[in-house]
Amino acid sequence: MTPVRFRETLAAFLSRGRRDTSGVVAVLFAISAVPLLIGIGAGVDYSRLSSARTAAQSAADAAALAAASSRIETEVSMKLVADNYAAANLRGSNADGSRITEFAYQSAKREVTLAITGTVPTTFMGIAGIHSLAYRAEARAIRGLNGTTELVLVLDNTWSM
Repeated sequence: MTPVRFRETLAAFLSRGRRDTSGVVAVLFAISAVPLLIGIGAGVDYSRLSSARTAAQSAADAAALAAASSRIETEVSMKLVADNYAAANLRGSNADGSRITEFAYQSAKREVTLAITGTVPTTFMGIAGIHSLAYRAEARAIRGLNGTTELVLVLDNTWSM
């Protein structure tokens, strides 16, 4: 179908709808408006969920790195450091109110793992009965070596290299 033919067909359809006085068009519009509103609202609510998930992932990464780079050796104290970093990074974002639900430190692997979970209240999807959307962000960090690291620079000024 060419663009000109499409425009003519659309114009004819709209003019028939304008002349129709039986009320069928209004009923069809009312019936189709609810799913259309839910569909558009789902896009808005999903974008809010995506923003919250991104903020939670950023906060989880920062919290895992902060706990791994601290010189603390106990899991409870490392979790406190991670909680403080996560709370500071989540403040003012769509994910404000989410928290660290899982935290583990494996001393054999020197690995810190954590998960942040939360929910975003929906605005438009409540019409369909969905009142909140859940998200989860996970992060893992490997601890570096504590203490000093020695670095040696060797300069060979012979012609052998």
